[in-house]
Order: sequence, then structure tokens, then C-alpha cells
Amino acid sequence: MAYGASAQAFDVQRSQGDIVEFAMGAEKIYKGTICMINAAGFCVQVSDTATGDCFAGVAAETVDNASGNAGDKTIKVWQTGEFTFKHAGAARTDVGLPAFVSLGVADAGQTVKSSTEGTHAMMVGKIVNVSAETSALRVRVRIDGYTALASAETAVIGGWSI
Repeated sequence: MAYGASAQAFDVQRSQGDIVEFAMGAEKIYKGTICMINAAGFCVQVSDTATGDCFAGVAAETVDNASGNAGDKTIKVWQTGEFTFKHAGAARTDVGLPAFVSLGVADAGQTVKSSTEGTHAMMVGKIVNVSAETSALRVRVRIDGYTALASAETAVIGGWSI
């Protein structure tokens, strides 16, 4: 079956796409936290993911829905840009490597690693710089193009297969 060219103008709706709003789960999400879309379709803080979960982005605001039901509130999430995250073992040689959520640590939603971790590691971007700030090492991570991808079992980005 062949398709022809458009025959008339179409009034498309466009947004910048930097920030997307999602219905959130029944929890509190802090600004700057790495978020995911869970199997139920709600935005939640990142955790050891399951098949079908995907990286949503970085929370652009703090929203408390802990005393509500999933879907009662929405949260704005950045889906593009570079963000500074904690990275306990960062080295200059990590520049160019993928950044994965670092599970099992305090502030897991604000900490990344340059290697997989957990049952279903979630890739959230590429490390573009490493710097020492105060006593903790931090990395800059570019998240463009890493949101809304399936969990680790199916994500292949920039030559990295996880």
C-alpha cells in the first residue's frame, strides 16, 4: 500500500520538549532526583528497575504525593541538558562513558556510576566532565536522547549495550 504526500496544512502542536509533565506515583520526589516511569505508567524516583520501566529524566521541582494516590499529582521533569551528579569513584577516564543509576547508596536518585549495577541497571546519559567539588567527586551527565527508552534489557545507545 502506497501513501501519498500531505494534501493540506496540519496545525501541529509543538513544545520545546525540555520539560515534560507526568502523573506521579504516591511518593515524594525531590528536585534534582533521577526519575523513571514505572510499569504502571507513573513517574517515580528511580529504583532497581524491572522490564518495561524507562528513564523519565530529572525532576525539575519537588512534589509531595506521599499521602495521595498514584496519579493525584503531576511533576515536571527535564528530559534534556547536562546535570551534575554524585559519583564516588569518578576518574577523568570516565568522560565519554555511559552513566548508570547507582543503586544501594544514600541519595541513589542523585548518584551515578560508570558501570552497570543492580538487576536491571538504568542508563541515564553520558558522562561529559569530571570535577572535584568539596569532598565528593561529581560528574556532569548529558541526558539528551536517553529518556523514554526501555530498561537495560533492550537499551542500546551510542554503541553501549547493556
